[in-house]
Amino acid sequence: VKYSTAEPYIQIGMQRLPSGHLGIVVRDHGIGIDRSQLKRIFKRFHRAPDPLVNERSGSGLGLYVVYRLLRNLGGRIRADSEGPGKGTTMRIRLPMGANLTAENPQ
Repeated sequence: VKYSTAEPYIQIGMQRLPSGHLGIVVRDHGIGIDRSQLKRIFKRFHRAPDPLVNERSGSGLGLYVVYRLLRNLGGRIRADSEGPGKGTTMRIRLPMGANLTAENPQ
């Protein structure tokens, strides 16, 4: 929502992957991310050098914290964007624990 335009539109999807992992996709139609920044956005204190990013407050820690948390849980996160103004898609993959399934969340 923070990096969306005046009318935020966010889609969230979840599915059990054939690998036994849980796949989560979060897609927005916001300001997007320049392709050169896609791998850097998960670095600690990194903020994309974009005026639309810099006009919003932030420390550059949010995506870093998400990245580290997911890694500690055995998961992964990847960002995709067609570029500025094209929105962003975050793809998350988490292992399904023995007692945690899509049908029986705890």
